[in-house]
Amino acid sequence: MTYAELLQRREEILTAIRKIEAEGQEYRIGDRVLRRADLPSLYQQLQQIEQQLSRVQSGGMFTYVRFKR
Repeated sequence: MTYAELLQRREEILTAIRKIEAEGQEYRIGDRVLRRADLPSLYQQLQQIEQQLSRVQSGGMFTYVRFKR
């Protein structure tokens, strides 16, 4: 994902979290009960996106390799 896509995804997740926190996990339309996304799952996805954003901002991931003679 590009940096812009990561930012967009983070905003989508935050919007979903805010909606659940403000309006609840379930809602009713007529006689149907609808359930929003699982809040712990959204927090986990948010954490993953934040980690990816942090890696992109810091210049990516690097692995240190030491060779012995």
